[in-house]
Amino acid sequence: MSDTHPNIRKMNTDDVEAIMPLMIQLGYEVNIGELKSRLEAIGAMAGHNILVAEIDGHLAGFCHMFARPALEKPPEAILLSLIVDAEYREDGIGRALVDAVEAWAKGENYSSVSLSSQVDREDAHAFYANLGYETVATSSLLRKWLA
Repeated sequence: MSDTHPNIRKMNTDDVEAIMPLMIQLGYEVNIGELKSRLEAIGAMAGHNILVAEIDGHLAGFCHMFARPALEKPPEAILLSLIVDAEYREDGIGRALVDAVEAWAKGENYSSVSLSSQVDREDAHAFYANLGYETVATSSLLRKWLA
């Protein structure tokens, strides 16, 4: 681990092309037009933020976070996605992004940050556990495709 210090900032429209290969690294296949539409929709929603981590002008990672009000639990911050370029993993990029999410959550007076991770992503689970996250529930994602 080289303890790289990335520049963390809010995503802008110029970052879309750089985000696409990172998504593909983790198996999230989406065309650039659809990705642009999704990013624009997220950017227009209150309580949602997309942060990017840059190293020497190269986009090394990004995350999407949002505020989730709920009836069955206290409101909290959700880390919906976090992807770090394979070239920069183990360099502190993911930790820097999670730190930024946690700082935002504290600034918004949330007492917790939650996330979901696929059961087969053992490296991701170890990463989050190392940052103090613990498994508090397991569930199944159910989906119905609408015509």
